[in-house]
Amino acid sequence: MSDGQDAKLLYDGDETSVSMNADNVQGDESRPRADTENTIIDETNSGFAILRIGSWKAGAVNFAQSALGAGTLSMPYVMRRTGIVIGLLFLLFVGAVSSFTVRLLIMACNKLHVHTYEDLAEKIGGKPLRYVTAALVCLFSWGITISYVIAVGDIIHPLTKNFEHGRDFFQNKRATTVVFWGCFMLPLSLLRDITSLRYPSLFALVTLMYLILSMVIFAGTDKSAVWSDNVKYANFNVKMLEALPVLFFSYCCQCNSFEIYHEMRPGTVKRVGRAAMFAMLFATCCYGAAGVAGVAAFGDSTNSDILLSYTPTDHIYMIIAYLGFAFTITFSFPVCLFPMRDAMLQVLKLGNVYTCTTIQRIAVAGSLAASSLLIGLFVNKIVVVFDLVGGICGSSLAFTFPAIFALKSGAVTKENSGAPFYYLLWFIFGAGIFCGLFGTGISIYSMVEPSDSNSHHHHNGTVKTNFAGFAPVFN
Repeated sequence: MSDGQDAKLLYDGDETSVSMNADNVQGDESRPRADTENTIIDETNSGFAILRIGSWKAGAVNFAQSALGAGTLSMPYVMRRTGIVIGLLFLLFVGAVSSFTVRLLIMACNKLHVHTYEDLAEKIGGKPLRYVTAALVCLFSWGITISYVIAVGDIIHPLTKNFEHGRDFFQNKRATTVVFWGCFMLPLSLLRDITSLRYPSLFALVTLMYLILSMVIFAGTDKSAVWSDNVKYANFNVKMLEALPVLFFSYCCQCNSFEIYHEMRPGTVKRVGRAAMFAMLFATCCYGAAGVAGVAAFGDSTNSDILLSYTPTDHIYMIIAYLGFAFTITFSFPVCLFPMRDAMLQVLKLGNVYTCTTIQRIAVAGSLAASSLLIGLFVNKIVVVFDLVGGICGSSLAFTFPAIFALKSGAVTKENSGAPFYYLLWFIFGAGIFCGLFGTGISIYSMVEPSDSNSHHHHNGTVKTNFAGFAPVFN
């Protein structure tokens, strides 16, 4: 099967045609094999399994878990910036391109017979590109852990600030965040691996869906939610591009696509593409529901973190939703931290988690977790992290790199794939660069732009300008 036929698998072909060329489509046999007897949900006595590891459905769940997360909290902010029609179109476009670029990465992976993002980068651009890619992956994971720390504060503080006993402590957002981090997030970060977190991580997806359902219920039942007054259908201005880095952050699941692909049996471009497509469609539905419900309830007063817009103690279902999302963050934090830990162990020449000492593993993991905590304590707005990490890392890892890697690896050529397909990849490459740089630039400008609400802080009668989204010098 030719390279061009590999590219055409993005559009059609059945399972038989996909497996015609093991080298180009299924990859070489040296790649890691999944244990197909394991299941995400245990088998019954009859041998039935809801999600068997290695199936495309299990892959879809893994892609959905990778995409869905803290980005949900800023979807109402995205809708406020763009209007719900433009916002939904943005979601559909970015989700479609994200599932498409997963296929591009796997095609390039098969063409060059590599197994990781970093290996693929090295094959195409040598050691320098490998280091750049590894740095972007680590920075992206670090940004996620920082966003989780910020979200913890936004969850716990509204629930505890009105406690009568220990009022001074519970009204201190940073203090409650540190205690929660130390009691729950840090201990999990010191584990050796995440095998035992498989079932909690699946439940975490359920709790996120419950949070979105609670937002929809609030928008439909609360008297303050006046849809006709709050909902705007389209905002055509430059600031609508501020939404793009948030979307890049929210849909970036490409770093996990190699592992998900290697677990599939049979591992084919078509199957991994199907898993990514269904996962991105599911994520788009969740993001769209959260965004519309949030902006419908609060309109122009919608916070960049929707958790800050609600008073959860007024509704029991919102209290449950907040606690459930705290559970999600608690188990997601170490999942994002472990890739950074593993990379740092190799940089320090300590081997891996199975060869280094327990003290070395705990020291590295604890230091990384503490760095996420410290930065998270001094960033007031979670959207600041989404803007910077999404604009820099998300646009590169999810859009720009997959397109150029597919082209430079020879997986897609004009002769074999056709001119329209070939130029489509160059369009994705250019659009990723433009949207990433331009969207991030606008977001940075909005951070330093003076505003009455978040850029001026008063102390002893003096007005001090500060970066919006960062904690003021004086509290």
